[in-house]
Amino acid sequence: MGPSNISVILPTYQRPGLLRLCLASLLQQTLPACQIIVGRRENDFDSAAVIAEFAQQSDGLVRDAIVGPNDNLVCSMNAALAMTTGQLVALTDDDAEFPPDWLQRMVVVFDDESIGGFGGRDIQATNPGEAETVGKLQWFGRIVGNHHLAIGPVRDVDVLKGVNCCFRGDVLREIKFDRRLRGLGNVSNWELAVCFAFARRGYRLVFDPSLEVVHHTGPRQDGDSNNRGGFNGAAHSDSVFNETLLVREHLPLLGRIGFAAWCLLIGTGSTPGLLQFPRLIAKEKGGEKHCSECGSRSKVVRQRFSVQPCRSVNFNDEASHYFTNGRAFWRNRASP
Repeated sequence: MGPSNISVILPTYQRPGLLRLCLASLLQQTLPACQIIVGRRENDFDSAAVIAEFAQQSDGLVRDAIVGPNDNLVCSMNAALAMTTGQLVALTDDDAEFPPDWLQRMVVVFDDESIGGFGGRDIQATNPGEAETVGKLQWFGRIVGNHHLAIGPVRDVDVLKGVNCCFRGDVLREIKFDRRLRGLGNVSNWELAVCFAFARRGYRLVFDPSLEVVHHTGPRQDGDSNNRGGFNGAAHSDSVFNETLLVREHLPLLGRIGFAAWCLLIGTGSTPGLLQFPRLIAKEKGGEKHCSECGSRSKVVRQRFSVQPCRSVNFNDEASHYFTNGRAFWRNRASP
């Protein structure tokens, strides 16, 4: 495939400094994109100024796709996707930087017609480590990410990460980004919808840990501080809803039964099941009973049933929140 056959799209919201770094590295690719389209809100004037600057530098290669002032990430990405013409569409975030051969390495993979999507690792300075199990959907619905920790050979996966991936353009434009997903600004787990849709069409998703981008994990401007050292109850609830909707929809019957049992009884560190509560309660009794931040996992667990932003919490008060807000949480799990 030639340089005119790959489009790049990314969303942005009020992070002009990071956007500038991102666009600068995209314009230094050894294989230029045919389009770089940035989805932005109409009232994000700082981002608009950066895009206009790079549009002038690139003779119109960089363009913006404008959405409403309250539209979320999915709306932004759908608007950008609708403007693409490339046979391939590369996806990323405005807080990423790329090696010069990023696009060139992705293009050659798609000579294999069985491959629908290709992606790689995002290097995060604040989250070092290594993992060999990456991007897998287990039979009972548990998703293992670890894309930022990936090591090992090139292999097929179930899920790619949105900061560093590329898909066949005609199929992606048919699928689009799922508008059922919830999120005020950021929309967690949107990658699941895209990857599962490609898999249901019979395409392979391939992951190469050596295809690296630098992911600065910049602060979000919509109040969602999850996975960035904080906790936001409403955003967490949206994330759980999105994951549950997409996993249940994708799994066969046995997997859906296993998923329901796993969610109810075991869960994860941020969405614990019932069998984890004795351990969590014991942990709380041995530690602080108040917090003003949500940086540790125990603090996140204390607040995960609340739909309010991060606040100071008394654990005794939070016990009653479990019974009132916990029912709403499990309704999200059981009936998205």
